[in-house]
Amino acid sequence: MPFLTDITLGKYVAVDSPLHRLDPRTKFLATTALMMALLTNEGFAPLLLSTPFIILVVRCSKVPPALVLKNLRPFFWLFFFTIVLLALLTPGATLWHLPYLDRPVTVQGVKLGLFFSLRLAAVVLIASLLTLTTTPMELTDGLEKLLSPLRRFGFPAHELAMMVSIALRFIPVLVEEAERLHK
Repeated sequence: MPFLTDITLGKYVAVDSPLHRLDPRTKFLATTALMMALLTNEGFAPLLLSTPFIILVVRCSKVPPALVLKNLRPFFWLFFFTIVLLALLTPGATLWHLPYLDRPVTVQGVKLGLFFSLRLAAVVLIASLLTLTTTPMELTDGLEKLLSPLRRFGFPAHELAMMVSIALRFIPVLVEEAERLHK
């Protein structure tokens, strides 16, 4: 289970950077906005335009890029299956024919699979930047402050923020326990 050591989601890296000093509400809203922009736009152009921005944010965070990219490693199986399934199930121009499956691999399917995989990779990188640059307590406080206006309507802002905090804190603990069980 060496891939478990690659999960850095929920881990905080303490360095002095402009991104670390930002208010957690700003980071949370910016992360949400960027994810929504990536998930609602169609085509490769918006995805490719966001790449330099993500690289710039990683550089501003002063977190080692290798550490940020480690979050993608556990998702490679998902990227692979996304590309394979869409390549086999999307109708279009045949790239090549798989005789043992009696299905064509289509150009449109490969493109669509690559698009969805790259989109998912960008979302994972953005989410990992949020947790790498914000302590769990800052995330909890920021989320609670963001949701506090909804208390007037009976929304449990404090409880939701606490659940997120507990979930983020237990990711590294679960990884360590799984490694220990594996050994």
